[in-house]
Amino acid sequence: MPIDIIDFDWSGRTDLKGSPLRVENGDAIANAIQTYLQSRKGDYVNNPNLGGLLDNFNFRLIKNEYVFEQNSILSDLSSRFSGLARVESVTIIPNRPLRITEITVNIFIYKSQKERSLTLFKKTEFNYVKVVDYIEVDYSGENLVDFIQGNLMDQPKAPLYYNSDLDSWVWNSFKLINLTNSSDELQYLIEMVVNYNLN
Repeated sequence: MPIDIIDFDWSGRTDLKGSPLRVENGDAIANAIQTYLQSRKGDYVNNPNLGGLLDNFNFRLIKNEYVFEQNSILSDLSSRFSGLARVESVTIIPNRPLRITEITVNIFIYKSQKERSLTLFKKTEFNYVKVVDYIEVDYSGENLVDFIQGNLMDQPKAPLYYNSDLDSWVWNSFKLINLTNSSDELQYLIEMVVNYNLN
């Protein structure tokens, strides 16, 4: 196959002579896509607005689904590298313990008629969604009032609020399953907790 596309390895590797490692044809196309994915705005001197496709992963909440981000990567790469490669799929897998998001882009390179898989890892200071193992409290009425009064000192500055995700009122790690918006004691409990937290 004639060599008509040449690039230098995106990772900075060198050959046995210590010169920048050269990649050719299909490898050069895959290399260009990998370089573009890892770029940040300002990396391309002649076009400072180019790049930074994955910058929106920095300092963001780790999510379980990345449909919008997958579609954005797919659309951008398909437009920018049309005629050279076809983007087959984009997979984004979060790894909470390691604070890493793994991004895999599968492409088909027209020149070499081969499929390639490009994988990147975004390691950033993610803000974690706090996961709480709530303790269900099934008290109501005066029993619930007594429970909260008796535990105020052990729950410093803990707010009493409605958690829409749980569809329940919560107080620190307690899920108050019998407390509703129509409970007679609700307003009293809110005022009691607020006043205690202000002291």
